[in-house]
Amino acid sequence: MGGFQVFKVFRNAVSATILIGLACWSACAAELENVISCKNGTDFVAASLKQANSKIVLTCADDATIFPAIDSKQFCKDAGCTQQDQLTQVGVSAGAASEVEVAGVSQKTDKLTLTLTENRTNSQTVYFQCIKPKKLREESGPTEQDSATKVACTIQLAIHGSAPASTPTEEKECKYGQSLHIILRPDSRKVTFRCQEDGVLSPTNFEQTFKGNTCSDEADKVNLTELVPSASLVEGRSSVSKDDLSTFSIRGYLDAYTLEVSGNLNTDTELCYKCIRTATDRLATEPDISNECKILITVSGKTTTPDQQGDEPQSGDSDVPTDQPNSDAPDET
Repeated sequence: MGGFQVFKVFRNAVSATILIGLACWSACAAELENVISCKNGTDFVAASLKQANSKIVLTCADDATIFPAIDSKQFCKDAGCTQQDQLTQVGVSAGAASEVEVAGVSQKTDKLTLTLTENRTNSQTVYFQCIKPKKLREESGPTEQDSATKVACTIQLAIHGSAPASTPTEEKECKYGQSLHIILRPDSRKVTFRCQEDGVLSPTNFEQTFKGNTCSDEADKVNLTELVPSASLVEGRSSVSKDDLSTFSIRGYLDAYTLEVSGNLNTDTELCYKCIRTATDRLATEPDISNECKILITVSGKTTTPDQQGDEPQSGDSDVPTDQPNSDAPDET
């Protein structure tokens, strides 16, 4: 076979491979599964379902089981699982536990496969727990088994809606090396913000926040509702994402977070979140503030007067991010 013919055969084979790969891209991407595992020593993990037909597999450690029970096809509405609802209410289907053969006997593994069948309009958060029996306890006499269970790990799953929670002009971006200041007034109790690309939000648990304005001490993490009883934080699609859900792209798709508060507080309350760039020098021993950004949110209380409001940023709006790295002094508008 001549050199030119060999080249033609090779070129055609490469072209066919590329075409097959492109044809498979959208279909194969939908079939990709992420495995989220609550391993021993882990008490909290977070994940998300963003694209219709995307799947995620939840597993617990060997000595723990998923709650709510897999066959119930339910989820917890909060991390403490005080309320439950059907997964179909959030556009998610639950697959039956897979079966494996152990010593010739078919046994179910405690593995839950979730599929986002459709993107509902609004984003929501669902929770699951990995539970296991409490350890044996010693009492006067023989050892007794405590029938109660304990939560070994909590799984948080953000279900993205089809509609962004805000508009490009209203959504706030937290830029690395700067601080974003937001004031929520009594007449506007909702704001949507996002990290720059490659950023993740801390705390990852949406039911937590940092108390004060440092955003650095683990001891400052508290339950969000302890500071603002009616507050909630939800992750969804950013209004400035480069690609919509039908042409899903990891690099172009951005997450946004919506904090919403209802009711009034007696005094001003400060909340703090932090964006951390993931693509950083893993060998660095000290945190680099140029790879972080703080979101400082003040929820105004009843003590704020109309005259005071006129001298501060508008409700739900933020000051222009400060020019100095992580400066905590808000700019005046």
